[in-house]
Amino acid sequence: MPQRRKKEVQKKAASSETRSLETTIHLHKYIRKTTFKNKAPTAIRKIREFAKRIMRTGDNRIDTKLNDFIWSHGIRNVATRVRVRLDRRVQTTEDQKATYTVISFVPVQSYKNLHAQIVDAEEE
Repeated sequence: MPQRRKKEVQKKAASSETRSLETTIHLHKYIRKTTFKNKAPTAIRKIREFAKRIMRTGDNRIDTKLNDFIWSHGIRNVATRVRVRLDRRVQTTEDQKATYTVISFVPVQSYKNLHAQIVDAEEE
């Protein structure tokens, strides 16, 4: 199968299915050289870009609990890591289907030995 055709098939399969992924985002490497007054807004922007790259959706929505966690210590003291759940959902209207990702916060005690994992719908 040619390389271009293979990518088209992968992209189509990835965008049509719904799935949930739980992963840790290392925010420190994204906001390291940012000025104080831009750290929290940059963190939000980078979380959206991360979800866009992983889940392949253009519409990425941040949950209010995740937003509260990012802004909890102010605009300049953003946490270095955050554990998130990326849920890809399908919104159907009369004539079209649109996919979007909901990014929600997962509280953890420690980030040691945590890996990215696909979450089943039955566990929620």
